[in-house]
Amino acid sequence: MLTPEEIAAILAAAQGEWRALIEIGLHTGLRMGDACQLTWDAFKADGTVEVTTGKTGAFVKLPSAGLLEALGKAGQALPSGYVMPEIAAQYRRNKATVSHHVARIFKAVGIKGSVKEAGWTRARADASFHSLRHTFVTRAIEAGVPAAIVRALVGHASAAMTDRYSHVSGEAVAAAFEKAGL
Repeated sequence: MLTPEEIAAILAAAQGEWRALIEIGLHTGLRMGDACQLTWDAFKADGTVEVTTGKTGAFVKLPSAGLLEALGKAGQALPSGYVMPEIAAQYRRNKATVSHHVARIFKAVGIKGSVKEAGWTRARADASFHSLRHTFVTRAIEAGVPAAIVRALVGHASAAMTDRYSHVSGEAVAAAFEKAGL
């Protein structure tokens, strides 16, 4: 889960299509491959974005207003094709180069991309594009979106998986208790 300060720093450092990619991750919780290959056709007239995910084949339908605004397309006619044509082409050629570029953006703002752990033969991801998915889930849960709806929005097959992605802060817990009068 990324903090609001980390998100602001990442968005300030990311430029062009890379900023769009980060915005898509933050506003949809899509996995990197689905975000990289997002097309304008996924944006529907009813104000949603519809995607069949590549990993699980789950159909997800998300509100698009905040994303369209973040992409600078609010109220404009949408073009056709890929939302980020250069990143989509790069992803199709070599997925790892997209991951590495995102890691460089994170590193540029002081967010550690991986850490070596004793007993592991390779580095474990500490912060990566997938952190945006965790952030999306956590922000939705903290905002009071029911877990079942969050699960449907990100295409999780089980409540347990959604729970693994939720990293609710102590402040959110305190606010919920205060709201409930406890």
